[in-house]
Amino acid sequence: MTANKSLHRTFNPPPVFATAKTGIGSTAGELTRCTDNADGALMAWTATALLGLLSVTFIVGNPLCGLRAMRAGRGYSFVPLVGGLAGAAAILICPCSISEWWVLAPLMLDYSIPCLLALPVIMMTRRGST
Repeated sequence: MTANKSLHRTFNPPPVFATAKTGIGSTAGELTRCTDNADGALMAWTATALLGLLSVTFIVGNPLCGLRAMRAGRGYSFVPLVGGLAGAAAILICPCSISEWWVLAPLMLDYSIPCLLALPVIMMTRRGST
């Protein structure tokens, strides 16, 4: 099989590109800097959104699944700490400037964290009553 000779042509750009390449009237350095910064910000926003979505799913899903199982007369084992910790991580890596105190919000909203904190008290009261 022979190669297609028409594809083996050199491309000579117009003189305007040569002027831009030398740096006269070019913002290539600034564009590279903005692109690098934009990639980092885009990654930070993407990670924030994914962790936030995971957090909301667990924070809202744990009690809803527990209520649904309770109504059906079944047992339910919630997934502890994932929602609160994912939300706290999302707030910590968020590229916007917000107060660090917002880290406590998902930790306080996660239903499983108070349940875990109350578990030793419940176990001690059950042992004492038997």
